[in-house]
Amino acid sequence: SGIEEDPPAPTESPAAERDEITTTVHAAVEKLPPRQRTVLVLHRFEGQSIREIAESTHLSESAVESLLVRAYAHLRASLKDLNSAG
Repeated sequence: SGIEEDPPAPTESPAAERDEITTTVHAAVEKLPPRQRTVLVLHRFEGQSIREIAESTHLSESAVESLLVRAYAHLRASLKDLNSAG
C-alpha cells in the first residue's frame, strides 16, 4: 500500500535499564544535603528505625522524621522524569 512503517525503536535490555536506574538514583541521593542523605541511607538502605537513627546521629526522632520527609520529597522531584519515562 506504499505506507512504510518506522522500524521499532531499539530497546535496552532489562539489566541495562536497571543499571541506568540504579546509577540515576545513586546520583540523586548523592545530591541530597548531608543530613538528609545520612538519615535516608541509614533508614532505607541499612534498615535502621527512626529511633536508632536518632540515637546514632544525636538528633530527635522528630528531626529524623522531618529530614526523611524532605529527603524523599527531594528524591521524588529529582526522579520524576525517570518515573514518567517507564
